[in-house]
Amino acid sequence: MNTRPLALLRRSAGAVMLVVLGLALVTLGNFTAVTAAQLGVAGATDRDRGLASAMYFSAYYVAGALGAYLPGLAWPSWNWTGVWALAAAAYLIGFAAIVATRATVADPRATCAPDLSERV
Repeated sequence: MNTRPLALLRRSAGAVMLVVLGLALVTLGNFTAVTAAQLGVAGATDRDRGLASAMYFSAYYVAGALGAYLPGLAWPSWNWTGVWALAAAAYLIGFAAIVATRATVADPRATCAPDLSERV
């Protein structure tokens, strides 16, 4: 019986535990963020909540599919540099979308319907 894998595991037990802890924290953060986003989408509108949720889930799964597929296309040509550049570009696109959205909706009250109850 070959005991080299067990010896390697014993020597790197600390590093393995750090990796497991890191993966657990990333998983916890991911599920927390997804739940918060779902609640935020539902709470962002008073009508058409189903449509808002459908649009959110569509964007979520399309982005997830592209995030799994596109790095596979970048890998054969550019290896980790291409995968890293693709991830950086995705973050920049998301950041630009946040900045653009905040610039167009500077005052959230401006998008609400006017209060006509005070008119005579």
